[in-house]
Amino acid sequence: MEPTFHHGEAVPVDIPAGRFRFGDVLVLPHPTGPFFHRVVGRRKGLLRTKGDDRGHFDGWLTAPEQVIGRAVQRFRGENLLAGIWSAFCGHLYRVAWRLDRGAGGFAGSEYRLDVEELNRAGFRILALLFSSRN
Repeated sequence: MEPTFHHGEAVPVDIPAGRFRFGDVLVLPHPTGPFFHRVVGRRKGLLRTKGDDRGHFDGWLTAPEQVIGRAVQRFRGENLLAGIWSAFCGHLYRVAWRLDRGAGGFAGSEYRLDVEELNRAGFRILALLFSSRN
């Protein structure tokens, strides 16, 4: 979840998660251990999630009852802005994937790499914006 959370950083978490909304950062189960990803949409009652350091959506949907917890929001509006940016980049990545595929099969990934960089740049700006409020 860089740059939102840094490796080794202590993150306060509400357990159980209770109600969660678009943009919230959730603690999700994984065979190697729990991890944080952001809610960027819903589909048929399931949650679409995405890591802030990734340009693309997760390749799975998560049932709400699988959620372990929810990171405590640090600043009002932070989750909403980050969720909007994350969802935008996830959809843009899908378009880039199709462009790459049409431009030379799976060998070319220039557009997807551009979206990854755009995603990271946006989150660096959001991190600076919200860290300046400390």
